[in-house]
Amino acid sequence: MRTSPEGRASRQGPLPMQEESRLDARALGDARRARLIEWTSISLGAFAIAAMIALHVAGLTEPRRLAGTLALLIGSAAAWLACRAGRVALGGQVLVWCSLAAITVVAYATGGFRSPATNGYLTVVAVAGWLLGMRFMIATTALSLAIMGALFVLGQFGLLPPPAPSHPLVLFSTAAIALALGGLLFYYVVREMQFSLEKEQALHEGLRRANDELEQKVAERTHELSDAKEAAERANRAKGAFLANMSHEIRTPLHAILGLTELVQRESSDVRARARLALVSQASDHLLTLINNVLDVSKIESGKFELAEAELRVGEVFERVMTMLQDEASRKGLQLRGELDIDASRRVLGDATRLTQVLLNFAANAVKFTPSGSVVLRCRALDGDLFRFEVQDSGIGVAPADQARIFESFEQADDAPTRNQPGSGLGLAINRHLVRAMGGEVGLESAPGEGSLFWFTVKLPPAPALVAARTAATEVDAAQAEAMLRGVLAGSRLLVVDDNEVNRIVARAQLDAVGIAADDASDGVQAVEMAARTAYDLILMDVHMPKLDGVEATRRIRQLDGYRDTPIIALTADAFDIDRRRFLDAGMSDHVAKPLQAGPLYRVLAQWLSVAPRSVRARA
Repeated sequence: MRTSPEGRASRQGPLPMQEESRLDARALGDARRARLIEWTSISLGAFAIAAMIALHVAGLTEPRRLAGTLALLIGSAAAWLACRAGRVALGGQVLVWCSLAAITVVAYATGGFRSPATNGYLTVVAVAGWLLGMRFMIATTALSLAIMGALFVLGQFGLLPPPAPSHPLVLFSTAAIALALGGLLFYYVVREMQFSLEKEQALHEGLRRANDELEQKVAERTHELSDAKEAAERANRAKGAFLANMSHEIRTPLHAILGLTELVQRESSDVRARARLALVSQASDHLLTLINNVLDVSKIESGKFELAEAELRVGEVFERVMTMLQDEASRKGLQLRGELDIDASRRVLGDATRLTQVLLNFAANAVKFTPSGSVVLRCRALDGDLFRFEVQDSGIGVAPADQARIFESFEQADDAPTRNQPGSGLGLAINRHLVRAMGGEVGLESAPGEGSLFWFTVKLPPAPALVAARTAATEVDAAQAEAMLRGVLAGSRLLVVDDNEVNRIVARAQLDAVGIAADDASDGVQAVEMAARTAYDLILMDVHMPKLDGVEATRRIRQLDGYRDTPIIALTADAFDIDRRRFLDAGMSDHVAKPLQAGPLYRVLAQWLSVAPRSVRARA
């Protein structure tokens, strides 16, 4: 049983829009073809009836001619009925092949290829091409030529009956109806061409409108994206400015807290007071770490994060982390062990600060989440420039469900309100970004109650021979630096420039503790005036100050006689590298980040005072 496209679509569910449009166009074409076949069938049937009447009136009762006319009438009726029943293709084929058979019989009966009926082959060919397509037109053309060739051969050999007598009325009727049939066919052809042209014009117009709408939407979307990008950039700049400002504002009081706490610890002989001050220092260090982590995440997200490339020893990084964690591990009764499977003196190129940060984050986490047992740090060289670091503990472990998100920002394995260990959830996320920036990967192997193994790889190419052979005489620890300041560098004269009185008090006290004399200035203008009157061996210069900031004050001091090579160290709470580069471009020699702790300060002073020329200017 045949079904219509609509019926098939209803059983198969909704059709896509293009498929539906295609079916609609096919249905419209079948409807036009059906109308053409119906009208052609009616015309041919009328012609057949008229021809039989004319032949009867004229007394021309030749049976073969009547058989051909009757075949045409029957074929026309069958084609019309097929179209009415929805069998359009069948109706077209019936009409074409019955017409071809009728014309052949009539031509055979009325003189062969010389018969006027042979002109009907051309009409049949045209109708076949129009109704059934190019394939059928070629078939009917070939068949018509073959039939006409056969009629010609039969006529030449006298095998055809003589031409049947005709009548003027029959000839007139035949010519008139053939003309009418040709006109009808021409009408349908022209109408179909006009319909196709209108359809093409409508399609072009629809495409033009769709293109205009698309271009308008693209322009609107581009404008929206441009606005969104600009808004995002403004928000990013505002966030960066806010973080830089908040870092400065938070680090300034932290500078006073850490500095004064450290000084009181040095001066106090009360054991209980020193223990309590140690707790204050520990809490301040935790707050400073949190601030640094937030700034690191901000720099990573904004694309402003940069890695340094300098000579380092992997063994020194390893030992530094072990030393920093030894006290906490001993307090908890943990066994802290290191397994360094490389030459400890091996020199490579990398960012020692960031490598230490990553290893320390993993190791500190291991100590924090291990109530008893051991923490083991390992390092070994892999193929090429790749190094693998591991931190294994016997702690609480990490559940499989939490391992997938533990390296995301602000995520923790234990995020319940009742969790026992503090933390921001930034350390591991920062580790992942830092490790990827250093050309490596990070991973975790853990099970609840069985401990954890955090690992990461980094690429550390070997240092060039000239760099590896160089030793930096200024690379000293805090104790060595303090000894140098009390000994060979004693008597140095310093100027401390800071608009915050507490900061000046802290800096002078830290310098007094090692026997370094220091003057102080409250702004840049006063600093320039004092430098013009007094020869200082080193200047500690705050950056953000009223009247004249530290950058401009440095430029003016550099123009004074004898200060071209004098070390000027920036005291800054600005945490972004772009700010620090700005200080160095302005003529500052180095920078020390606030909060200012004694150890880093002494190392910087020892470094610069040991290489800077001592001032020979007379002091006022």
